[in-house]
Amino acid sequence: MNKIKLNWIFLLIITSTVLLALPSLFTGLKGDEITYNSISNEILNAKYYFNGSPSTITPLIPVINSLFKFPPFFDISTIGHRMLNLILAGFGFAFLYRILKRNNLSKPIIHSILLLSITNNISLACYNTMYPESMLLFSFWGIIYYLGNPKSIINFVKILILLLVATLTRYIYITLGLLVLTYFIAFLKEEKHLRMKIIGLSLIFIIPLFYWVKHIYIIEHTQENNLSYFSRYEVENPILYNIKCGIGVEKSFEVNKHNGIPAFISLFIPKTGLRNWPVSIAMFLICIIGFIKQLKIKDYFNLLCNTLLIMLALVLAGTGFSRYWLVLLPTYIIGFYLFSLKLKLNEIYFYYASLGISIIYLINQFRLDLLILKTI
Repeated sequence: MNKIKLNWIFLLIITSTVLLALPSLFTGLKGDEITYNSISNEILNAKYYFNGSPSTITPLIPVINSLFKFPPFFDISTIGHRMLNLILAGFGFAFLYRILKRNNLSKPIIHSILLLSITNNISLACYNTMYPESMLLFSFWGIIYYLGNPKSIINFVKILILLLVATLTRYIYITLGLLVLTYFIAFLKEEKHLRMKIIGLSLIFIIPLFYWVKHIYIIEHTQENNLSYFSRYEVENPILYNIKCGIGVEKSFEVNKHNGIPAFISLFIPKTGLRNWPVSIAMFLICIIGFIKQLKIKDYFNLLCNTLLIMLALVLAGTGFSRYWLVLLPTYIIGFYLFSLKLKLNEIYFYYASLGISIIYLINQFRLDLLILKTI
């Protein structure tokens, strides 16, 4: 395929995607943004409160939001935070690009994976908001990238920082620490003369987590709080209940419809509330099958392991809907591509299919932006 033509098509679609993401920057607060904004206002008063009571909501998003508030002069927290998240999403996709490139994927396939990840309508609905998905995209793909780099002190520090960022953005991302732990052990064995430095850096990483866990323990056991991530564990038989909700056979008391595995399809099709067990399971299995026999490649092994760890954590937490899987979307697309190789399909068909789907996503987003502009 003509390289100049390919580059222009890619740049045109990416530019259109960024432009279509801009109107949402100027809309009012919605959903969890209201919660984050409320907590960030209390942070300015040296309190981590929500509706007058201490909160255990993960701290990073409210803290970042508070940095964009300058009372009594002006408050640019909504637009400033949303723009920052767009930038972080860009860095996350840059990590993804580097991972794909170092695994010698062709330019059409790299472009295909990026296009499907960036133009996805849930991407356009989340990465330009105060929601945590941009921060998680940046940290998750950063961890995957540095895990695949040669072991060094600087790379280890970056991994620890990104793991801390991910964990303080959404609790379940602490599961990524399992692969980081294997990196830590291997690093200790390979660099015996650096053992004290490696252990010391790890302890520094643990300190802020220790203080936050202490905060959670005190609030959950000694005070009432208005909004808690851990309230879902206060039901009878919480593990069994959460697993049922996480795989979608039961509806959680916190939501108004079934989530979990039946909602997997909604990550790919721009239709609100879509649920389908057979298709969702089939799509997930296709992704897994695609990775089989590719796990000797370090990045693919790290990627699949970390993705499965996050999905397992979502099941145990009793949740799982399209927004929570968004960070993992490139993993699924890579899996679909690897599956197409098993079918011995020419990669150009994968590229054209990706191009067509991306255009459909953009047309749908253009329709939504027209509705948004009418309300501004």
